[in-house]
Amino acid sequence: MKYERKLVVFGNVDEDCIIDVSVNNCKVKSGLVKSGNNIEIYSFIDTVQRHGKLPVNLKVIAGSFTFTKVRVYYSAIIRSKTEFIIGNLLFDQPIVNPLYTFNKVTKSVNPIDYKLSAKTSIAFEHLFFNGPSYWNIDVDTIIDTIIDVGCIHVLEENGGVKISYPSYIEPIFLYENKPFKYNELIEDLYFS
Repeated sequence: MKYERKLVVFGNVDEDCIIDVSVNNCKVKSGLVKSGNNIEIYSFIDTVQRHGKLPVNLKVIAGSFTFTKVRVYYSAIIRSKTEFIIGNLLFDQPIVNPLYTFNKVTKSVNPIDYKLSAKTSIAFEHLFFNGPSYWNIDVDTIIDTIIDVGCIHVLEENGGVKISYPSYIEPIFLYENKPFKYNELIEDLYFS
């Protein structure tokens, strides 16, 4: 089992788009994205231990879209009383706006929550908390290799994220993880 995660960035695509996307200087998408709501715009694989940011460069050649959410797939051991399989756990990335630009003058995080149209080029950051090496999932009967638990986080007043997931899933960390504190992460990235 690989200790990595797949991040999938979704959007509402107003009209068919042609885009080029690079994450950390590696091209992850070049081509057509069909119109529709909550359509996959691009995806990429990353280590579970990343706690910080990655640079993203996006060029909209034709069409327009607005980002809606980021979902993440983690490796999982799915177990019933009689068998187990290697599969995936899927949920919303536990950061409200993980795609953003940082304004050095005003020292503020600005989410990319607006429409991106043809002939737009934008450089932005994708923010990460570190995640489990994998998940254990206990089910009565194994019926699928992907278990989707939706949103597993609640925002805290101090800028942190409280992870709240069903009792039948358990995160397994094979390394020492860092706390899920949004404000502290931004502070470390830009002001340390």
